Amino acid sequence: MEKEVIENGNGRDSMRLLLALLVCATVPAIAIAQADRYELGRRLRQFEAAWEQAKDKDGKRRAVAPLNKAVLSFFSFNFGGAGESLDRARHALSTEEASKFEIRWAESLWAQPESRLLDADQKELSVVIKPFYRVDGAVPKGAKIRVGTDPKNLTEALIGDLPMTVTAPLVRAAAEDVPLRFEVVIEDRVLSSQKILISRPKDLAPRLASLRKSANRFDKATTIEQATLQHLLAMLTDLAAKKTMETDIPAARLLTEAEAVADTIEKKVSHFDLKRAGEFWLRIPIANSTEPIRILVPRGLDKDKPIPIVFALHGAGGSENLFFDGYGNGITAKLSKERDWIMVATRAAGTFGVGGAPRVLAILEELHKRYPIDAKRVYLVGHSMGAGHVLTIAQQSPERFAGAAILGGGGGVRKTEVFKNLPLFVGCGMDDFAIGAARSLAAALKKVDGNRVQYREYENVEHLLIVREAMPDVFKGWDGK
Repeated sequence: MEKEVIENGNGRDSMRLLLALLVCATVPAIAIAQADRYELGRRLRQFEAAWEQAKDKDGKRRAVAPLNKAVLSFFSFNFGGAGESLDRARHALSTEEASKFEIRWAESLWAQPESRLLDADQKELSVVIKPFYRVDGAVPKGAKIRVGTDPKNLTEALIGDLPMTVTAPLVRAAAEDVPLRFEVVIEDRVLSSQKILISRPKDLAPRLASLRKSANRFDKATTIEQATLQHLLAMLTDLAAKKTMETDIPAARLLTEAEAVADTIEKKVSHFDLKRAGEFWLRIPIANSTEPIRILVPRGLDKDKPIPIVFALHGAGGSENLFFDGYGNGITAKLSKERDWIMVATRAAGTFGVGGAPRVLAILEELHKRYPIDAKRVYLVGHSMGAGHVLTIAQQSPERFAGAAILGGGGGVRKTEVFKNLPLFVGCGMDDFAIGAARSLAAALKKVDGNRVQYREYENVEHLLIVREAMPDVFKGWDGK
């Protein structure tokens, strides 16, 4: 249930909390482990999938408190606590036996493969199993783990002292990016299950060496292809060095793509253009630096048929991956894909995904050279910190945008007259700590003559879920432009 309200509430308390979280998130990231962030992202997607299927309003109401706790734990760098709260929120959605000790204990475990990128010739992989958070109680009798890439040939071992290391057999698969399966079982009853993407291309080392040679042929990246080659090579090098990324990376596919990009650089032609559809990790050269983005490019683009573009700006602690892999299991990308629109997720500058607003207009200018973008249908959406960035960008150049959406946040408005003509959607969960800031923003803008502001609150929704719940309404408004 949702309701349209405007209240002249004082948002100072919620803004104090929001600022405190952002200050906390700017602490140097020495304690931030990408493996922890990966596991949190996996558990968040698991919760979002369960939320998508949940029909019980009481269950959704029960999930609010642990979700709020998960947000606070995340921003205090208590990743184990955040993971436990996400699992509790998922359990709260149903009245089934998911809260039983055996299941809670099984779900507290996580698997860390030795590497997520390895040569196809490697025949086995070490995997460390350990608790992500503590569940009091002894290991359930007869508990086993199963792990491997072939569901018909998983390594099975009794769970003893944790952490423990098991060796998973690797079979040659038709696809080079394959899921590593990890299950916790008792008497063949699967209590918990997860998948981690493993990439196994052929001739990994010489192919990476060839890419480095290609990247070393230019001193400074001046094209999207050059900057993206450096970007992909850095990701692949880190993965090959056994580092963990914050999300699943299809490294085998990206290795092949990087080789194709290197070839187009050598031939001095473009690789990324309207004829190449798909989802890409790019870097865009702007002035003396480059901006990382993740972009969705629809099929069948025609240079004579301009299409809309959506820019999505993440919240604190996130990156360009969050709008694709999180936030309602990538609902913004799904809604863009349904409409054959281009979608671009940007990255805020600074440590831990916190910093200045991304240079959206400069990115737009570069993309406009490659894709048939409708200059009259450029849209902005931001969550939390990204909501504040959207406000800033919209006020700087309101004439460049056809609409903007502020979700789970608020912010200061210096140029209220901007919103006489620029449609703005402000959405917030009724259980969001930022509700006061959102109400204050909407109330202030509603006073503007001829304003184009729409404000909605969502029942049983807190800070994490607002993007999932509000984006269908946001796109509905943009569809009518």
